[in-house]
This record gives sequence, structure tokens and C-alpha cells, in this order.
Amino acid sequence: MNKKTFFAKAASKALALAATVMMSAAFTACSSSNNDDDGGGGTPPTPKAQTVTFDGAEKPILEAGYQYWGDGNYVLFFSLSASSQERVRLGLNKELHATGNPINLTEKEKNRKRYDDRFRWGVTYLNAHGNLLFYANGTEPVFETGTLTMSGSPDGTINIRLENGRVKGEDGKEYTFTLSYSGTMERAGGPTPVEKYVDLGLPSGLKWARCNLGASKPTDYGDYYAWGETEPNKAVYYWSTYKWMQTGKDDWRYITKYTFADDQTKGIWYDSDGNFIGDNKETLEAADDAATANLGSPWRMPTWDEIKELFDNCTYTETTQDGVNGYEMKSKKNGNSIFLPAAGRRIDSELYDAGSQGFYWSSSLRTSYANYTARFFYIVMSGSIMYVPERCTGFSVRPVRP
Repeated sequence: MNKKTFFAKAASKALALAATVMMSAAFTACSSSNNDDDGGGGTPPTPKAQTVTFDGAEKPILEAGYQYWGDGNYVLFFSLSASSQERVRLGLNKELHATGNPINLTEKEKNRKRYDDRFRWGVTYLNAHGNLLFYANGTEPVFETGTLTMSGSPDGTINIRLENGRVKGEDGKEYTFTLSYSGTMERAGGPTPVEKYVDLGLPSGLKWARCNLGASKPTDYGDYYAWGETEPNKAVYYWSTYKWMQTGKDDWRYITKYTFADDQTKGIWYDSDGNFIGDNKETLEAADDAATANLGSPWRMPTWDEIKELFDNCTYTETTQDGVNGYEMKSKKNGNSIFLPAAGRRIDSELYDAGSQGFYWSSSLRTSYANYTARFFYIVMSGSIMYVPERCTGFSVRPVRP
């Protein structure tokens, strides 16, 4: 099997990790007729070696990799498409889960102490468009039926078999899935940390990541995040699903965090007398920074001033790498470069402008406008764009670090 180095999305090592890191295994949707993610009836097939079955179709595992997060915790990655958009992730703790004994996926994990940092099992599936179909983990939601048996170790030889899995998806439909994998895996992130970033000789000394957050190589699109959120690839990107939205509301005037005095007195950051009562936070805190939450400190999202520094000290050229459109940002100081793919943007449940435009969040609010937007930069392969984005839109993130 041709294995590549993975830049995988990392996660917090807290107890809620299973809900904040997408972890996955392999799936067979209940329908056996086609691959339209529609769900349906049917019986899960017997797992086939090195294969995921999903929606009646057998999908060979093209690449397999893992990340190690200490304390025996691992996140495994199974790529089902050349672009790695369709993929499966599986979270586990070696001591608890790689025992050779079947894990009942219908039961929550019990007898866990409050500050136990060992991962709970977790399973997530992203479809060919990178959209979340469902996830399940050892807290909730769990499976309707299914067992998961693992032995060995990701950094040696591992054996994984997921049988008779049945789970409800994000759309409320029921899916089944199976997975069988046996062999070695390549450790994600490359042999040395320095390979994860590029020194562009910027005056501040800031280093820019080689890849988008969630990508395995520079030409991968990676994951999509709403501004101020740390979990990617939601089924829907809209105000009603935005993290910092008052419960039950779907209008930007009900944003609950990161608000400044914008004279929009109908917003809940003003009282009935028109006095500003918001938090006046203009830059993302570490807990709400997608790069920090998923990669750990000192990784973070760039500020608006740091983005301006990038463009001031680099030439930028429209180009195509490995068939992917984007911009090459080449340093005027040392000639090093990074590639920014035109990954598009996610609005509602759709991906727009992939291959022609790219949108990248900063960590800064756009205080010259209203509270519904934040600062970002974009790349356009032809023509121009006039656009004020809503914070609930799914954009790419390119991490930075000192």
C-alpha cells in the first residue's frame, strides 16, 4: 500500500476529546443500491480485508496513518479517495481498546474517572465532499448495533475489525458500516516538527504551516471552520448551527461572544437603553482558535496584521500544483514558499467556489464593520470578488507559529 505522511487534525486531550476530534472507522450505509448517502434498510456485509464498505459499495483503503497524542492515545486515519476528502477516523487508547476483545459499540464507557485523559473510542465518517455524515463515541451518541475488535499497535502492526455497525447519521437516517484493516501505518506529521512549517524570512519571525488545517499535504483542501469554532466539517454552516448563537435563534443579532460597539443597537450586545454591554473581545481566545485547539500551542490562527505581513513580504502568483488551483506565496527574503489551495467555502450544506477561490480566516474581528463578520483573506483565480463573510461560514485555516 502506498502510504503518505498525514497532516491530521489533532485534538484536545481533555475528556471531551471524542466529541471534538472526529474519529472514524468504516461504513456501510443501510441501503445496498447506491452511494448517495441516503440510508435505508439492509444487513451489514461481512468485512472484507483492507476495505471499507459503505452504502453497498466496497471502498479500498488507499492510505492509513496515525497520530500519537501521549498517554497511549491514538487517532487513526483511513483515506478512501485520492484527495483524502472521503475518509474514516478512529480514536482509541491502546491500553483500553487494543486488547483483542470485542468492544460493544452500543454501550457508553463506564467507570472512567473525571480527570482520566485516556481517549474513549470514537468513530467518524466524512463523505466524498468532506461533509460529516456521522460520528459516535464512548460517551454519546453510541451505535445502534456493532462491535469493534483491535489488537496490536498503530506504531507496529495493528489489526482492526468493525462488524455489524449500525448508527444514526447527522441527517437522522440510519447507516451501517464495516471495516477490516490489518498491517502497518505511517505516523502522521513527518519525521521532524520543522517539516510542518515554512520559514519565509518574515520580519516577525512567524512561521506558516505547509498545509491547511486538516490537510495531509499542501494541495489538500483540508477542513472548514466557522469563525470562533474548533470543530470542522459540520453538516450545515448557518447561524442556527453557530456555536456563539443564543439558543433557538438564527440571526446574527443574537451572537453571544466576540462583540464590539458597532452601533447595531438591535444586537444583544446593547441593552434596552442603547448602552453597549458586550464583551469587547476582538481576537480569538486560545480555546476558540481552531489551530490551537486542534494542533496545540504554539500553533494558532494568524492575526490580521500577520496576514498583511505575509502579503507585504511575499510575491503571490496564480498557479496549479498536482492539478489543484491556488496561489504560491514566495518570500522576497529567502525564496521559500507556501501553496494556498483554492478550497472554496461552505455555506449551509454546500461547498462553493472550490478550484476557483479560497477563503482563509484570521483570528481578528472586522471592527470597521458589524459583529457578524471577521477578517479573512481570499485568493481568486480569475476576476475579482466583493464579499463580506458571515462568521458562521466555513472557511479554511492556515496555522502559524513562532
